[in-house]
Amino acid sequence: MNISRTGVLGEKSNAVLLKINIESETDRIKMMNFGFSDVAKIFVNGKAVWQGNDVYRSRDYRFLGTMGYFDSVYLDLKSGKNEVVVMVAENFGGWGFKARFENMNGIKVNQ
Repeated sequence: MNISRTGVLGEKSNAVLLKINIESETDRIKMMNFGFSDVAKIFVNGKAVWQGNDVYRSRDYRFLGTMGYFDSVYLDLKSGKNEVVVMVAENFGGWGFKARFENMNGIKVNQ
């Protein structure tokens, strides 16, 4: 998701919340690979499960703050509807979020 297309970056607002609904056939742990720019925090069913900072040069002096599938989190999904909320904040040079699952067995993603 290119947040620059829909998110409004202002002098006093530099963060957005993205919501994804995941329907799971059973209780399960599912790994999600993702990338983001610049700062992110992930919540599953209201519980914070991951946070990170990928701003320009945060990994080392060569890191340009680009988005790749560099991070992963294990989502504790319950049977039925699960709400995943991602807070993404902008620091410099653009912002975005992308995610993928190795397989979609037993889950359905709704926006």
